[in-house]
Order: sequence, then structure tokens, then C-alpha cells
Amino acid sequence: MMNNYEVLMKMYKISEKKAKKWISEGTTVYSDFEEHLDSYIEELFFDEEDKEAVRNMVATGKPVLDWEIYIDEEDEGKKYYISRIF
Repeated sequence: MMNNYEVLMKMYKISEKKAKKWISEGTTVYSDFEEHLDSYIEELFFDEEDKEAVRNMVATGKPVLDWEIYIDEEDEGKKYYISRIF
């Protein structure tokens, strides 16, 4: 399994320095988002519409605003969910 910096570096083709900057600015990589979906939804979202949008994102594989999904084909399709802070 890749660490957070490696995921960002592969997905966005950026340097380690830039990946570390994004993490320090609030971008978060979740390697266990689907396994702990209900816990994350309760922790991260207050609005019911947002909660439903995130559940739908996981079900369909289509990212919602400020989220991305990276699938690592080299690791049997492991999914990483990325919450971007711009």
C-alpha cells in the first residue's frame, strides 16, 4: 500500500515536495474510506445532502466536488479517496 504522498504523486504527477505541501494545506488521502464509510461520513459531513452525495460517490465511483478517487491498478485495484483543499 502506498503512503499519502505517493498516492498524490502518482495521481497528479507532482513532486514529493508539492505532495507534502498539499497535505500540509489540508488535502487528505483515505486508504480505508469504504471500509469505514459510515464513521467518516458522520465525522466529516453535517448536511444530509452531502452525506448522500458521498455515499453515492462510493457506490458509483464518480467523484463529487472537491473529491477524487485514485485506483491503484498495481495493487489489485486498491481505491484511495482524496479530499482536496484548494
